[in-house]
Amino acid sequence: MEGHGSVGVEGTGNIKHSVGQGGLDVEATGEISAGGRAIFTAEAEHGPVSTTITNETFVGARADGDFDAKIPFGLGLPDVKASGEAFVGMENITTAKSEFFDGWVNSTSTARFMTGAEAEAHAVANGFLFSPGGEVFAGQKATLTQETEFAGGLFSTGQGTELRGGAWASAGEGEISVSKADGTTGSAASAGVGAELTQSQYVEVLGQRLATSVTAAAGVGEGYSVKASMDEDGFTLGVSGKLTAELGLGAGAEITISPSGFVDSVTGFTDFLNK
Repeated sequence: MEGHGSVGVEGTGNIKHSVGQGGLDVEATGEISAGGRAIFTAEAEHGPVSTTITNETFVGARADGDFDAKIPFGLGLPDVKASGEAFVGMENITTAKSEFFDGWVNSTSTARFMTGAEAEAHAVANGFLFSPGGEVFAGQKATLTQETEFAGGLFSTGQGTELRGGAWASAGEGEISVSKADGTTGSAASAGVGAELTQSQYVEVLGQRLATSVTAAAGVGEGYSVKASMDEDGFTLGVSGKLTAELGLGAGAEITISPSGFVDSVTGFTDFLNK
């Protein structure tokens, strides 16, 4: 077992740009934190199974952001993406990664517990298409996820459970987009006070994914979302909704058909066999 930690203020930043025949590309990332962080890592191997467990505890405040812009020199329209996250409070994250039978099966389990407030925001502009959104949550949250990948990504499954209690609000959950250069956006919103328990699961075969979720809620709140997109990565269609008045239920589903995902899955399987 190994451990290390830090107390104080930490910050990193990176920016790069390039100029080509198509125009100007700019990428920028940044991260800053103030508080205390402790990380412990343990490794174990028993027969055909090797496991690495990492536990990280953070108390304080942190923020990070990403910016990506492509600006053409000609008559084309710019493509801009920006996102950011912020957190204040205490969180503990435990991740266990296991490899079975020389990589034929890989499993990752993650448990996250937080008390405090967190916020996320994003904005995407593709020419005349502008899609902003974000979410704010304050309270307590416990999230458990488990993902298993077989044969170098030939197929995979996953499930997750989240229990949260507090207050939340979000906007910009709905988006309809047809290609990078053209499309329309819808708007969706969610807000509530109380407690929610959400169970989700997915299965992915040869890069094609089906995901579903079910929510049980207590308190007051409502929300819905719709998503439809088609680009070079494939086609995605999803919808979800919930209504809470003392006790309520919600459900959602999303399916992704991706030619590039099929190619990546087969390539990953081939690379796995050849390693």
